[in-house]
Amino acid sequence: MNTYYKALALGGAALVVPALWLRSLSRPGEGERLRERLGRLGGRARQPGCLWLQAVSVGEVRVAETLAGALLKSGFSSPLALSATTAAGLARAEASGPACGGEVFAFPLDLTPVVRRTLDALRPAAYGSIETEIWPGLLGECARRGVPAFIASGSISGRSARRYGLIGGAVAPALGSLRAACMQTDADAERLLSLGARAGAVVVTGDIKFDAAPREGAPSAAALAAAFGLAPGRPVLVAGSTAPGEEAIVLDAFRRAARAVPDLALVVAPRHRERFDEVAAAMAKAGVEPRRRSRGGPVTARPDVVLLDTIGELETAYGLADVAFVGGSLVPRGGQNPLEPARAGVPILFGPGMDNFREAATALVDCGAAFVVHDAGSMAERAAALFGDREARAQAAGAGKKFVAAHAGATRRTLAALRERIPEVFGGLAA
Repeated sequence: MNTYYKALALGGAALVVPALWLRSLSRPGEGERLRERLGRLGGRARQPGCLWLQAVSVGEVRVAETLAGALLKSGFSSPLALSATTAAGLARAEASGPACGGEVFAFPLDLTPVVRRTLDALRPAAYGSIETEIWPGLLGECARRGVPAFIASGSISGRSARRYGLIGGAVAPALGSLRAACMQTDADAERLLSLGARAGAVVVTGDIKFDAAPREGAPSAAALAAAFGLAPGRPVLVAGSTAPGEEAIVLDAFRRAARAVPDLALVVAPRHRERFDEVAAAMAKAGVEPRRRSRGGPVTARPDVVLLDTIGELETAYGLADVAFVGGSLVPRGGQNPLEPARAGVPILFGPGMDNFREAATALVDCGAAFVVHDAGSMAERAAALFGDREARAQAAGAGKKFVAAHAGATRRTLAALRERIPEVFGGLAA
């Protein structure tokens, strides 16, 4: 492995591990997660030959669920192991049920001894990264052991490609070892090739997020609305995956829009669960007492604002929205996935900062399913216009659902690519 990358990885670990250790002192279960990040998966009996899937956070776990479900339906019978990087991703993975099954653990640090301990414990038949995480240490060790590695639903932004280019001496061999790189778009494929992936490994299969099915056991939109205390027919604005700095903007836009939309309700779902209490406190300071989903209990008042402070229910919440705002887009975070509200048939608002989902965002705007807003004023204006025009809402909703339907099939194409490129593991899948 590249010496410069080794130094970077060691430096990163020196910063991350103490912070994780301090967090483990106050959070139940975090001590075990820290051990997993150090490659210590415990002594449980495992059969060799599992499929190890790695997903960063909630969105990637959702993709892993879809891919795992399709594999099982196609006759894949090996054990599954699912790792995630973030606390929210791990929580979602643990709740994924039969869609993924198997073992769930925290993704290990990309240090040679740690990676080796993890692979020794799992003894996987193959390793798959959801979307695109390039870990030279892990990929290099997989190649040394003859463990085929692949990417599913791969996506790499121009900014990420430039950053990876800074450690090209480590990235190029890692990408060159991939047996299959199933990318979302031609642009993603070209960027991966420029960083060192083999032409024979790279194939454009599309975005598996288009194929996601409702999570088993998830409440219906009607049940969620009842839990929130939102009466049927009440107009609802859902702000999903909001980032620091956006909740205040959303709350301002909501108050402005409410002047034109009687009985308007707002549901806010912060992106990271670590911020739930912080957001609730900020709302209270702004004069708003939200109903918190996590508190449960009987509904004793008609809330105007609901804080969705649980994991895995945002997609359902989009289903009860009349208009949705996709967060991470009014601040420099690259945006969040706009496909969930599109699939739910909801007109979509987002800010100009959708770099991580540029192709989908542009296409949704072009087809009339989504609208770009720049601040609280433009958000309020566009939301009020949509709430006041049932036909315009229906047209936007229909355009979004049509867009999602037109791009379905990425999971099927991914399985075909895996059958062809890694036949020793996936050759037995039903076509």
